[in-house]
Amino acid sequence: VFPMIPSERVTGSHLRLFIPHLPRRDNPLARERCQALAQGRNLAEGRPATVLGQACVARLWQVELDGQAVSLDDFVAAERRDLGMRGLMGYIEVAGLRPGLHRLSLLWNAEGPESGALRRREYGIPFWYTPGPDPATP
Repeated sequence: VFPMIPSERVTGSHLRLFIPHLPRRDNPLARERCQALAQGRNLAEGRPATVLGQACVARLWQVELDGQAVSLDDFVAAERRDLGMRGLMGYIEVAGLRPGLHRLSLLWNAEGPESGALRRREYGIPFWYTPGPDPATP
């Protein structure tokens, strides 16, 4: 189970990124590292519980586009029914990129050990940005 984008070719102004949530892997680490959780538990209810959960899971990840940090602040909890998975989904602006090959890098549990279930995990997603014509140009 890996972070994913819809296509290796991006033509629009934003790139959609889905980061899967693996409860058995992510939740113990989130409980340990997310200080907003009361004794490792999400005691909030409704929308505040969702927002807190999103923030805690997002803290487990570092994302970069061509070596520049990408904020996950606007990512939301989402379900990919086609995959039967839940996770974080958001859009990364790519409109200012030069056409050509780019690399999205993701790092889970940066402080993790080199081996074991909670080991640091790195993912790379190359994609080609091929912007379409500007709709404002006649």
